[in-house]
Amino acid sequence: MKKLFILCLALGMLLTLAGCYRAKMLDRDALPPEEVPPTCGEVDAEHVPQWGLTFETKDVTAEGMTLVIRQEGGVELTGEINTGDPYGIKMRDGDTWVDAPLLREDIAWNTVAYLVPTGGELEQNLDWSWMYGELEAGEYLLVKSFMDFRATGDYDTFTFSVPFTVE
Repeated sequence: MKKLFILCLALGMLLTLAGCYRAKMLDRDALPPEEVPPTCGEVDAEHVPQWGLTFETKDVTAEGMTLVIRQEGGVELTGEINTGDPYGIKMRDGDTWVDAPLLREDIAWNTVAYLVPTGGELEQNLDWSWMYGELEAGEYLLVKSFMDFRATGDYDTFTFSVPFTVE
């Protein structure tokens, strides 16, 4: 009986945390474009981690681009920065950012970790044609998560938004 009680308590806590996380994401997504900071994430917008990351978009087309991720300095960096394949795209819709419409719902990602070398850079070639099709001309945000990894179970994550334009 005690095990069942503990299991129910743990499940209740997880559901509460999931609801809080989703509510925070919805509030951030509803920001007008001029109020969206260059980076925004899963923690309060007033505390963007100082991991020394900068982003450059190259060769942007309606079907993809190259994302260059650089790491230099970083006063709060406590481990190794890595990222994976997953990303999302938001598009400007009047005064707000909304999720770009997906061509399909059954999206699966490879579970890999790409190291962003300390003092170096990582290039990722992104092809979103299979997921979003051809994007129309306009302003977009690439939304991508990164991890400051120290050890198994010991890491911080943050989701950065990188603006780009399709012409």
